[in-house]
Amino acid sequence: MGHYLLKDAPKTGTGDLLISVQAVEPLKMPSVSHELNKEFKRLLEIMSTNSSNDIENEISQKIFNLYGLSCEEQRYIDENFT
Repeated sequence: MGHYLLKDAPKTGTGDLLISVQAVEPLKMPSVSHELNKEFKRLLEIMSTNSSNDIENEISQKIFNLYGLSCEEQRYIDENFT
């Protein structure tokens, strides 16, 4: 995932990455409402007793929405990390 985080980092004339604290956008951690936290717990309890792709997809979609990920970012995660 590191290459994704650095994809927009500035480069030298030869194409090398210029890495600095300013070049790496900090990861933003969203706050989770009490209601959403309860919903995650409910879905995880269901998954612990009956693994289901539908439940897993529902959890993933809620997380994508929580982080405000675009369709392109969601597709990247699905294709590279699932």
